[in-house]
Amino acid sequence: MTYPHIVAVGLVVLCLCCSIPVGGEEMAGTPPEVGHYAVKNKHGETCFLADLAATFRIRYVKTDNTTAAAEYALPGNCSVAYESTCPNRLDGENQAVLLLHVPWDWDFGLYLRFSREKLVMEHFWLAEAVVYYRQDPSLFPDAKFPNHFFSPFLNNLREMETRSGFFRRRSFLCESGLTVFNLTFPYFDEAPGVHPNADLIFDYIHVQPFDVRY
Repeated sequence: MTYPHIVAVGLVVLCLCCSIPVGGEEMAGTPPEVGHYAVKNKHGETCFLADLAATFRIRYVKTDNTTAAAEYALPGNCSVAYESTCPNRLDGENQAVLLLHVPWDWDFGLYLRFSREKLVMEHFWLAEAVVYYRQDPSLFPDAKFPNHFFSPFLNNLREMETRSGFFRRRSFLCESGLTVFNLTFPYFDEAPGVHPNADLIFDYIHVQPFDVRY
């Protein structure tokens, strides 16, 4: 399928194999909807493009101290938060952030941070991923910690690495297989030893966090 806003900025597609299994689990059911997102700079120019379909598989503690799992697809109509950023190459900036909120709750969403080399800037990669959520009782039945906010994360990543530069503008595309990241919340003051965790599962992802043609 072709997406008009990607064609308009002239992306060069780089396809990579990006299936990372976790514990032998497989996704079932209907794939999540692909959402189309753009970040604009202070001049109103598009500087970060992302098309993605993702699912959260979140494990949580119930009142009887057993563990349950809740699975939710990221809606295709998320809001791009104002904290999303794209760097200015001329200023030597090397971090780009996409922060998404789901429509029903701004305490539920996805944070992705991409990095690139500071000097040569010939490659970019996914450096950090965070799933953040509030344990709403309607979404997490019988949760031991209802309405608490959690943000399991995985940083120091170098995934989805893509060679790209000002004169060879490329994007990362994975449209076959699943990309799975296991994220962990390392501390919880009210319950020492409890480490909420979640799987972030991409069914489809196409991103250009740097050097978008305006």
